[in-house]
Amino acid sequence: MAGRTRANGSNDNNNSDVMNFVRAITNELRNQPKRENNKGELIVKFQKIRPQAFSGEPNPYVAEAWIRQVKKILETLEIQNEQDQMSLASFLFDGEADFWWTMIKESRQVADLSWRQFEELFMEKYFPNSVRQEMIQEFLQLKQRGMTVTQYANRFEALSRHAKL
Repeated sequence: MAGRTRANGSNDNNNSDVMNFVRAITNELRNQPKRENNKGELIVKFQKIRPQAFSGEPNPYVAEAWIRQVKKILETLEIQNEQDQMSLASFLFDGEADFWWTMIKESRQVADLSWRQFEELFMEKYFPNSVRQEMIQEFLQLKQRGMTVTQYANRFEALSRHAKL
């Protein structure tokens, strides 16, 4: 057989190196976040779940609930590519939130943002740290006073999410 050198095994070692290289690339590709081929199909798939739009209302509870809902949908649909996640989330922006996102896109390279950075920007805008600090203070000073036990327990739970001390 031409090209085979069994005496010193150098071709067998080369074949082994090539196979190891192919396996390494295959494993790397498997571990990459899935990216949908067609953005339109991705949006249709996302819209079938009927996610709520976010218009930028200044209620931090609404903002927090919205981002949690979007994360749950992205997780359910197994959309792991961060650019796709941001595109789909920002697709739901309406009104003031849409204007805000347009300004963000004009002032930053959003293609370089991770999902975590996107979420931090969103929360910074719609659930600012100052509001979170107020909730922590309310949590620390919470008393039942005129509330029923159920009302007190609900308020305690709502505030405790933000009071990670």
